[in-house]
Amino acid sequence: MSEFYRALAYIFGFIAFLFAWFMCSVSYGFMGYFIGWLPSLLFGAIVGALWPAIGILLVVYSIQQM
Repeated sequence: MSEFYRALAYIFGFIAFLFAWFMCSVSYGFMGYFIGWLPSLLFGAIVGALWPAIGILLVVYSIQQM
């Protein structure tokens, strides 16, 4: 179970990192691309640590949208 948790933590964290970096790049342009990885890295680490709660929220949100 520990390997499963860690693997999904890396996957969720990496996806959150890429999404946050993309949003920084779109919002702040050139500076967001080159400096936006710093807050994106922090956001990805937080999402990676809290992925079970975020996964449950995504499932609940998806069910509500049906």
